[in-house]
Amino acid sequence: MTTSDPHELQRLLTSADVATRQLALTELADVLDESALEPLLLAAKDSDATVRELAVDLLDELGDERGLLAIVEALGDDVERVRLVAAGAVRDSRAPELVELLLERVGDDRPEVRAASIAGLRERRAPQAEIPLIARLSDPVAEVRAEAVLALGHLRSAGSIAPLSAALLDPEPTVRRRAIGALDYARTENVRLELGSRLAYTDMLVRGD
Repeated sequence: MTTSDPHELQRLLTSADVATRQLALTELADVLDESALEPLLLAAKDSDATVRELAVDLLDELGDERGLLAIVEALGDDVERVRLVAAGAVRDSRAPELVELLLERVGDDRPEVRAASIAGLRERRAPQAEIPLIARLSDPVAEVRAEAVLALGHLRSAGSIAPLSAALLDPEPTVRRRAIGALDYARTENVRLELGSRLAYTDMLVRGD
């Protein structure tokens, strides 16, 4: 099968043959447009892991915000390679809608989803993530706690300093090491902000405002 007709490729995604569906996705990558969204959303729930992996990757490439939910849901896929593709897509996306989707999954029953969701929040530095992240510092899974420590450090908020200080006593060495770095990162920003406020206040007094 070789065709460049996107509609024919989308039709082939409904084939009962797994190899046909896989090949259709591979060729669809060369003619990707918004008409592929619905077929890709269906392919992201396919019974075959390779089809799901390819679909999530193409949804990321398509860049349509309507595909974000499918990408985030793939963080909990049964197959690790699918989860890794989804995690990479989440990490690279700058869609503002993604923050709420990730926050909804910070408390997911599956630790891999919690960890991936927290990792996705890290670079976004969303203030509304602070309380859910602090709650994850007591997560039963060390990997989740470690991700929460990193994400809190990136928030650079004054409210994160006390919880991060408590994480220095975590029983897991990786969490403790990350807490040291996160505290240094958070404190540096807060000291800078405090110094800036003091200088602004001093300047106001000098000018007699």
